[in-house]
Amino acid sequence: MSKDNGQNRKGGCIGLPFTGSIPVVRIIDSKGMNPQGNMLGGKPKPKVKPDIPYLLEVHGDLDAGPRTRENVYRQIISAGKDPSTREETIAALRDAVKHGNDTAALALGSIGAVEAIDDLREVVRSRDSYRLSQRRKAATALGHLGGAAAPAIQDLIDSFSDFSVANSGAEALAMMGKVAVPALVKELKKGDHKLIAAQTLGKMGARARSALPELEKKAGIIWRIWDKRVHEAAREAVEEIQKDIILNPERGL
Repeated sequence: MSKDNGQNRKGGCIGLPFTGSIPVVRIIDSKGMNPQGNMLGGKPKPKVKPDIPYLLEVHGDLDAGPRTRENVYRQIISAGKDPSTREETIAALRDAVKHGNDTAALALGSIGAVEAIDDLREVVRSRDSYRLSQRRKAATALGHLGGAAAPAIQDLIDSFSDFSVANSGAEALAMMGKVAVPALVKELKKGDHKLIAAQTLGKMGARARSALPELEKKAGIIWRIWDKRVHEAAREAVEEIQKDIILNPERGL
């Protein structure tokens, strides 16, 4: 067991019991502290900061178990949303993304880190096969960032050409909603990925109401046999959008 300023690697002080396997924080100055971070003798608590690199390490350890990993992820998100630790948490997550960490990519979206959009776009654009998981998580993160991630819309559409990432790209665009509709309509008209564009528009429901004219056109006459799947997807998308408009008439206006 390694030592770190009087603490064991799991975050408890050496020689004192530690009741969990997850380090919530790393104490900046652990001299005279108990495992809860209180000064012995009733003095004020020290300042603490999240140990993001280690939390990511624990989350990436499949042997840690699902509950532990879920708990760790919650701690990362909490640190990213806390104004007092947000800046350094985002910096640590962005650094981890550059080193290929997929959990860090997803977390950046979950905490609304718009300053990391370019980092996430770079991951999505990557064609490295060993980064497939990270590319999927980065796409999802961009979806969580919503309209703020509009500069990434074309990157996500381009991801349709890679079967292993296309689904995540489509889900991200569906999460973005109305802001992504014009680019998807353009893809539906003349792009190479008409099928997934139609399916994505259908997932948006009423938010894609402006795409109805083009979808209805594609749902019409089948001019070529290879258009049949696009025809079916467009027809289903029209049904989904119209149904959602009835249920939510104000959505997407």
